[in-house]
Amino acid sequence: GKFAKEQEESKNGATQEHAEMEVDGLKDSQDDEVLDLELREYQKELVSFAIERKDNTIICAPTNSGKTYMVAKIINDHLQCREGVGKVAFLVHRVPLVEQQASVFRKYCHGYSVGQASGLMHQQQKKGPLVETIKSNQIMVMTAGIVVNALEERNITRRLESITNFSLIIFDECHNCTGGHDYARIMQHYKQYQNMGADIRNRLPQIIGITASFGTNRSDDISKAYDHVID
Repeated sequence: GKFAKEQEESKNGATQEHAEMEVDGLKDSQDDEVLDLELREYQKELVSFAIERKDNTIICAPTNSGKTYMVAKIINDHLQCREGVGKVAFLVHRVPLVEQQASVFRKYCHGYSVGQASGLMHQQQKKGPLVETIKSNQIMVMTAGIVVNALEERNITRRLESITNFSLIIFDECHNCTGGHDYARIMQHYKQYQNMGADIRNRLPQIIGITASFGTNRSDDISKAYDHVID
């Protein structure tokens, strides 16, 4: 079943993105040491739209370019500007990445509480409702699937009221945001709020996507590939 599948993913996929965490000499240590974060010039340029203009943006950069650390910089700036009232969701589509990314943010996002959640973790540890974990942390690293389930939960005490619970949502490997993928389902919630009044729209979170490649949807036609990227 789904639980067994997540266990298998956890076993086999844990090291797939390990290289991303060792880029630019910033190796992921095995202890709880809190480290300073200094971006290189090309990294500063890539995060400038997200940090300086607070725009929704996609950071497209190759593997080993330090995207994880750029994201940590964006998160730090976002929470500092929000002066304690910001709430960040970092979403992944594979269970092994939850622990991996949460570990990085605990080292580079100084003074902010970092929580983590996936369906596998909640089953194994018998955790309470996801909404309670979200309330008690400023940064949440989660699988997209558990967020979709919380948004669509019928039990009001377990339901995540809306994506406006977050002030910043970051999609890891955002090229997956197509079709019926959990990323796309979350963005459908976002688009619903975009069509509402100004008061609701002003509460929408900033959206950041990170990817090594936009993909072309297997199209060899330039115009169709372009349309895929824009969508």
